[in-house]
Amino acid sequence: LPAVLAPTTVPMGGLPPPPAPRRRSVSLSLGPGDGPGVWGWGTRTVELLLSLLILYLCWLVVIGMKSRGVALLLAVTMFLAAVWMHPWCLFLFSSRTYTMQGVVGMEGFEVDAFTMADHHRYFFFQSMSTVGALLLLVVHGPGPLSADEQDGPLEFASEKTVA
Repeated sequence: LPAVLAPTTVPMGGLPPPPAPRRRSVSLSLGPGDGPGVWGWGTRTVELLLSLLILYLCWLVVIGMKSRGVALLLAVTMFLAAVWMHPWCLFLFSSRTYTMQGVVGMEGFEVDAFTMADHHRYFFFQSMSTVGALLLLVVHGPGPLSADEQDGPLEFASEKTVA
């Protein structure tokens, strides 16, 4: 019989054992060989292309080429990535325990929901500080040494010009 239909033994005068928790994993399958826990060629290719694109955009910001638009694109991308990867508010009011991953020295430890929320909150707001720096670059511009603004900063219609 399958494990689901197999009879469970109940100890004398006791309750049956609780069912095993079900784990749900969501993964992106991009080709044969891809699946949960398997890094196939499709996933590697997409990650490589995204990494190269982000490095190229960062290099454009460093040299000051199209830096306002690129900084805005990077800020939006980083904000969406932070919301997706560190959903700290979803852990706050939970009563479950979670397995800690990605923290040196705590790999595999079971922690309560508040500790997990605190962990994700730290990384979320760390990302938000970088988003804020990129938005400052959008508002104030890259400076006089950039490739875009060799003739000086942009002037907006709302600013008064002194003759």
